[in-house]
Amino acid sequence: MARAIAAYQASFVFIDNPFFNYLEGQQQALSADEKRGAILFWSSESGCSNCHDGVFFTPEVTRGPLYPQFGPNEIADGSGNESDDGSPDKNQFRMPSLLNVGLTAPYGDKGGFQTLERVVHHYDHIQTSLEEFYNNEVCSLEQFKHLTAAECVDLINGGDDYILELNRAQIEAANGEGASGPAPRNFTDNEVGYLVSYLKSLSDPSAVSGSPEINSLIPPRDGGPDGNQLDAIDERGEPL
Repeated sequence: MARAIAAYQASFVFIDNPFFNYLEGQQQALSADEKRGAILFWSSESGCSNCHDGVFFTPEVTRGPLYPQFGPNEIADGSGNESDDGSPDKNQFRMPSLLNVGLTAPYGDKGGFQTLERVVHHYDHIQTSLEEFYNNEVCSLEQFKHLTAAECVDLINGGDDYILELNRAQIEAANGEGASGPAPRNFTDNEVGYLVSYLKSLSDPSAVSGSPEINSLIPPRDGGPDGNQLDAIDERGEPL
């Protein structure tokens, strides 16, 4: 089973994207807006490449959460358990690759942000973004619209106080006690658009749902080699 799963996973490494084509000399692979976004992304002004660097746009290391926390594991999620056995601290998350990021919404370890524009806004000023999320957004998310006000409070489950305090602690650890943290980057609407355009250029067209390459990876609904194949269907019984 492990070999079969590994072979299947290796068959969908989708990294043929417009930005890589541009680096290989195809000057028309990127639009003017995507090029502007690339310049901004890799500049110190945006800070994007401080974490998302290298050919896979990730250093493959973990860091504490900067995204909104909510749900059952709002203060106890991540890859470690704060033990003394050498494992990482709790609430450590691997910094993800940005390859195909335009196809992988929602964003954040809890899936709180629905668009890349919202993610860019988050990094404009993290503290303000977190406050806006908890004050105005979380209960309006599509997946939570059916909840009552009381149920939404239960959903947040103290995650707001936890992540806001953690962010302040990280700021003070880096800049001294009482520090206010970095000033907002104040991205203009155009700059947000440029960054999002560039981020979308990191997606391989073959990775888009419904592409011939994706469809070729979907096994036929023939019961499988053992007659026990599970076929995903929606609530109407239609194949997914």
